[in-house]
Amino acid sequence: MNRFFKLFLSACVIALMVFPGYPIFMEVVFSECGLTKEFSLEQVDNFLKNKGLDKQWLRSDSNNGSCSYSYEYESNTDKYSIVVMSTLLHGVKLNYLNLNDRPQN
Repeated sequence: MNRFFKLFLSACVIALMVFPGYPIFMEVVFSECGLTKEFSLEQVDNFLKNKGLDKQWLRSDSNNGSCSYSYEYESNTDKYSIVVMSTLLHGVKLNYLNLNDRPQN
């Protein structure tokens, strides 16, 4: 084997070992994210507009993490739990739970 091939093979092995663990390493070591409260509110505003809901019923929830913001929406007819979060692997995502669909006990 020539020297170039050995170097190339070594670089490939190192890349295969390092790169799959990079997102996990970044998620654990660096806890900062670029998600701001203003951006999360913008995402929630877009969600409410798409659903045809009025923003006046939205309130911020106290369950905010380092890279997430929680909101509750409760009007006379609709009830949602909304979370905007940011992760290194998935970016910024808005998740919601339609509490109207849950059976009442």
